[in-house]
Amino acid sequence: MTKQELDALLQSLKPGIEISEGESDVVGSLPRIAYWEYHWEFLNASGNAYTSVVTYQISFFSQTPRHSKLIELLTKLDASGALPSVQHEAISAPTRMIHSFFSLDVLEDLLG
Repeated sequence: MTKQELDALLQSLKPGIEISEGESDVVGSLPRIAYWEYHWEFLNASGNAYTSVVTYQISFFSQTPRHSKLIELLTKLDASGALPSVQHEAISAPTRMIHSFFSLDVLEDLLG
């Protein structure tokens, strides 16, 4: 999966969910997705050419661990061949919610 494909897949979940890359501007809105990159791995593709595998954390916030938008996201990831392992945690302050999260590797050309 490429970064452009990831962005398109996440945007296809709209309407009904807020999505932001990096810091979430809508912390009170549920459900919402915030995602960011946290690991870069450079692979020598051939000779002097490199490609990059960038790992993103995808965080899904809702009031239930099996929210329909989370299931829709996982169904779309499965169809693309990238079904992740999902973890959940309960957050009680300042608002009760469930934080479901997973990592996803995508291909990017960081050194362009």
